[in-house]
Amino acid sequence: MLRAKLEKLFREYQVEWVPIIIDITTAEAVAVEYGWHELTLRPKAGSPAELKRTKYVKVWNRDRHQSWRIVLVIDNIDQKSALAEDQLLKLGSTAVTEEQGKR
Repeated sequence: MLRAKLEKLFREYQVEWVPIIIDITTAEAVAVEYGWHELTLRPKAGSPAELKRTKYVKVWNRDRHQSWRIVLVIDNIDQKSALAEDQLLKLGSTAVTEEQGKR
């Protein structure tokens, strides 16, 4: 699945890829890596470039030949972190607006 996704990406775009590795933790034959991938995508069709950033986790297993293989990749579009206080203020202002709308 990952191969097909990457083949399509490189077929349609000129890609600049910057991996930002936050940490890699190993335990015997398993490793977990996480961080961000920053992608600058320039469509080969000539449209303006776009910047995408994803958060990712990769799980690696070491095989019997001592080679590392990726066995799981999870990535999601990165979203701006929101402080709990900001979320509570937003919820509070929504409640006030709804209450005013009922009057």
